[in-house]
Amino acid sequence: DTILKRNALGNAYPSPEQSMQKYGYNAFLHYTPNENLQMRLSLGAQDSRVQKAYSENFATPLTTSTSQSRYADIFVQYNRLRAQISYQQGTQEEGLGVLGQKWDFTTLDGVVSYDIRIKKASLEVGTNFREGIYDDTPYVDVVAKTGQFNGRRNIGTIAPFLRFDYAGLLQGKLRLTTALRVDIFNYPDKPNLSYNFSASYKINEYNLIRIVYARANRSANILFTYADRFLEVGQNPLTAIELSGNKNLKLLKMNMFELGYRSILRENLQLNIEAFYNTTQNYANFLYGDAYTGTVNNKNYLIQPFATYNIPLVTRQFGATVSLNWLLDKLNIRPYLTYQQMQLRNSSPYNNTEKAIFATNPAENNINSFVGKKEVDTGMPTLFGGVTANYEAIPRKLYLNLNTYFFTSYKYYAYQNLDARYKDKAGVDKIAGKPLVNLKVNFQIVPNTSLYLNIRNVFNQRTNEFFNADSTGIYFFGGLHFEL
Repeated sequence: DTILKRNALGNAYPSPEQSMQKYGYNAFLHYTPNENLQMRLSLGAQDSRVQKAYSENFATPLTTSTSQSRYADIFVQYNRLRAQISYQQGTQEEGLGVLGQKWDFTTLDGVVSYDIRIKKASLEVGTNFREGIYDDTPYVDVVAKTGQFNGRRNIGTIAPFLRFDYAGLLQGKLRLTTALRVDIFNYPDKPNLSYNFSASYKINEYNLIRIVYARANRSANILFTYADRFLEVGQNPLTAIELSGNKNLKLLKMNMFELGYRSILRENLQLNIEAFYNTTQNYANFLYGDAYTGTVNNKNYLIQPFATYNIPLVTRQFGATVSLNWLLDKLNIRPYLTYQQMQLRNSSPYNNTEKAIFATNPAENNINSFVGKKEVDTGMPTLFGGVTANYEAIPRKLYLNLNTYFFTSYKYYAYQNLDARYKDKAGVDKIAGKPLVNLKVNFQIVPNTSLYLNIRNVFNQRTNEFFNADSTGIYFFGGLHFEL
């Protein structure tokens, strides 16, 4: 059966029965010559091949991906001045056996910051630099545009930031925190502001409330910005799809509001309640646009653009989490429960404009067909929660960790469901809710050296947790941990 699968699937799934194969190493060096100066150096590399839910292809959401990378990270702190620089380089192939899914990448990160402290106030100022470079030219035909980028492309940002904290209001009962950051990308080249304003008020020794309002922007996306591909897809007439990015997209933006309450019910029992609400907009996607005729490599084509646009989708999520922290001698128990709901506004199942030719009745079925519509997202569990427990069975020798969680069922819709032939039959997967139990045992042989056994999904509940993905059974992990 495995041989047949390999012959049928070719290079895309060289080991269909193996979900993961990975190797890696990390090395760390810490040096603290005096109390004012500390330095850290980290080095590492990894080589991996995994089957994962990367992109749907109308047959399976699973693709085989490979990655080989290495990194170096240096951190230096002198008094209140901190500096860190990180470098990562490697090669990725997100869809093994699929032309145009392989590229080299390089990522460079740097941050410098300084702390200023005056009595009960502190101010941190700094600047962050990041550049990501992707190059697929060694693996594709650039002239024929068989790659995703067909060139060496980069996304970079310079982001000054500050964080202010003051805990001296109302006899120390009120604490205010503000954080600001401005990202200036090469594309889009407009400043994007992120911020966080929070306040906590200590009612008395046992009760505290807090409130947070924040905005976050997602980084620019390399594919949405630089996509550049030409695919011949049909004859009579000669037809092609032209994939293109957009350097002027609005970045995904989320506004978040949180309200929290913490109470010490007893000396060994703490209660936390948190309510949250957030809205997200400026989503982006590839859309089939207006077709046109053009000449490429001396051939006349009917060309269907497939370009990146911001879409009208807006999401609104709200919910609440309740948790306890209970200490009983050598036992620490932390139960939690979260309720959540996501509302979709202007959500369309179609990724085309009104004049796309690769669509069924595009005048009625397009990205703007559902503007004004509201619906509840079924693709996430409404309830999830669990309990974590840590027990020191033998002081400084034997530790037990129990981690249990559960989630309620939810329903996932894939692209196949848009086809009228498969409506409500294919492309729909109801993920069954279930509880899961994980157990870890750690035994310290001598100081700084310990053995551990980690058992995931103790009761071997074999149901999938993502659309058409593998059922996940019991896993055993073990190892030796030591520090020099």
